[in-house]
Amino acid sequence: MASLSSSAAAGLLWLLLPLALVAAPWVAVRAYRDTQPRVQGPVRLMLMGLRVLVLWALLALLAEPVLFRSRTVHMNPSVLLLVDDSASMSVASVGGQTRFERALEQRGQAAQLLREFNGDTPVWFGEGSRRLARSGGPGSAATGSATGEGTDLRALLVSATQRHLEDELAAILLFSDGMATEDGLKVSLTGLNVPVWAVAAPDSAGPTDLGLRRVRYPSRVSRGDQLALEGEVQARAPAAGSTVLRLRQGGVVIDSLSVDWMAGTSRHDFRFVVRTDSVGYARYALEIVAAADEKVLRNNEQQIGVRVEKDRLRVLQLASTPDWDTHFLRHAVSADRRIQWDVVYRTPAGLRVAGTDSLLAWPLAADELDAIDLFVTGGSGGLSMVGGQRSGVLAAVREGAGLWIQLASATTSPVWPRSIREIAPIVPGTGARWVYAESRVSLPAQARSHPVWAISSSAVDIDESLSRIPPLQARVAPVLLASDADLLLRASSARVNTPVLAVRREGRGRVAVFNGAPLWSWSFWRLYDEGNQAVFGEMVSNLVTWMAEGGDRQRLRLTVPRPVVSRGELSTLRALALDARLRPDTRHDVWLEWARADGSGEVVGRLRMDPDAATPGGRIADLGALPAGEYQLRCRLEDEAGSLETDWQPLTVDPFSVEFRDPRVDRPRLAALARATGGALIDDDDFEAWAQGLNLSRREVVLTGRVDLGAGFWLLVPLLVLLSLEWALRKRVGLI
Repeated sequence: MASLSSSAAAGLLWLLLPLALVAAPWVAVRAYRDTQPRVQGPVRLMLMGLRVLVLWALLALLAEPVLFRSRTVHMNPSVLLLVDDSASMSVASVGGQTRFERALEQRGQAAQLLREFNGDTPVWFGEGSRRLARSGGPGSAATGSATGEGTDLRALLVSATQRHLEDELAAILLFSDGMATEDGLKVSLTGLNVPVWAVAAPDSAGPTDLGLRRVRYPSRVSRGDQLALEGEVQARAPAAGSTVLRLRQGGVVIDSLSVDWMAGTSRHDFRFVVRTDSVGYARYALEIVAAADEKVLRNNEQQIGVRVEKDRLRVLQLASTPDWDTHFLRHAVSADRRIQWDVVYRTPAGLRVAGTDSLLAWPLAADELDAIDLFVTGGSGGLSMVGGQRSGVLAAVREGAGLWIQLASATTSPVWPRSIREIAPIVPGTGARWVYAESRVSLPAQARSHPVWAISSSAVDIDESLSRIPPLQARVAPVLLASDADLLLRASSARVNTPVLAVRREGRGRVAVFNGAPLWSWSFWRLYDEGNQAVFGEMVSNLVTWMAEGGDRQRLRLTVPRPVVSRGELSTLRALALDARLRPDTRHDVWLEWARADGSGEVVGRLRMDPDAATPGGRIADLGALPAGEYQLRCRLEDEAGSLETDWQPLTVDPFSVEFRDPRVDRPRLAALARATGGALIDDDDFEAWAQGLNLSRREVVLTGRVDLGAGFWLLVPLLVLLSLEWALRKRVGLI
């Protein structure tokens, strides 16, 4: 149903409007019948009609009529849920419920009843200074998520209420703790003319959670350097407390410090400084001692791996007299600037350092022993000096030094001390005697990937290079190979088939034995003529470097800092790749692979690791989005020599959730806010009764719409058109 009336702005014309509407046709008829008798027939009727329309349009402009339209609709009363999203309410949760969800859950049947009353009405979550974006579709509850900062709260609430035009907003239900509700909320809610009912959302005190974050350390250092380990301890706790952060190496605590935290979320920097005295792969572990109420310990420990290298390698050779072997060895390693080769000869006055008048006291002092990286010796005299208990050399070898024994140097029979026989990779057989032979040397298959045979100067295959080397014209002894030794060279002829070069580990150090003498009998001038002298020279240099560096020298290593992570959490993994010469490998790809921990070893995923700009040869990868379960990780490198793989390491992805809660609530503030809008603070015991008392049933409501027909452009244009038509017609008939 529609009705037409005028606005009060027309004044007295409102009373004359009915008379004016009737008088308009009479005026038009009189104007053309009495004053213009010459105009007859259809033209007169057209002029009269135009004059009536012009008068009516003029009356509409003057009277400003308004059109009202009324219709009946069915309204669904609803409740707007407004949730305080301040810092105290939106405390961090990993895979768990939010504080609002826990508040609804605590109210059980009443919350379910409220959802049923709402039906398809959107549910809104809001904060004073955030914009809420609507989501959801017809027939499902929608939620609002924070999309930006700086939106005015009143504009936000007005926008929210406008979305309820098809529904009737019966009440606003505010969930808050009252701790951080902004000052403008009261003014904004009061102006909506909708009662606000406040629900205090207290929370039980959650658990304490401690974790290590942003742990930083270099992947490679030199022996003797200060290694700095830095990072943060993050604490989330309902109350203040303290604990201890410990640094372990090999299961022993080497340093610790105290960590104090306040209630809430806090971060505390830490720094450990340790001295790296041992060469190899140093392993450390950072561990936070668990707090009294801490239940989740997945972030309390982090493993650290650092490669410790030597800047300078010092070699000490014990020789009876100057000979060709000594000259050949020193010449072979002269190109490597890291190696300092010192030779000591026996003289009547004692041990004299070659090239000087200095005498060397034997046995060496502890600090002098520690400075030697490789001992080279041969002959009965040298072996006796090295193998004696007072010398300390064997103890130094077990701590990381190297020992190279030239088996037949200046000896007539291979007679060794017992202490040397126990650690040597090659042991002379019972009653062994030297055998003179012209033997060809060959490379065992298992030795091809050994760092000693990383010959960069060889332009052809290593087997072909060895085949072009002249036969070994020297004496060799029938020997036995230790079960844990690595055979690197073998000599074969019609008379002998025996190991020539073998190495083995002894503690943290290495021992090598060369079965064959003299070295210069390889006729190195002929090797040079055939272009192969560099092959043997580089092999000697590699052997010296490999033995002198000592320690754990794996070419590929994977570091898994945390063996347990939560579902959806990124795990940063690091790898260190070395080439065949134990130098940083930056040319080849390193792949991270993972498999289910079911013993099958079947790879279920691969990821290429990115270069780590801070570490030469380092790789880094972020592994995330794995489903909950038990996994195994390893990395793989493929180069010209074949494929390298690390051992499997475990990784657990846990599905658990950790909730950090704040039990504080300001009830008086919430009560004052609700009373200002005509509502009240609802206690937990009254919540169900309040929800059931809401009148949210569907009902009919009459809505009235208004359309102003005032002096607008849409009336002025037709008036001008009508006047133009009447003027043109009058001119045509000669009235103008």
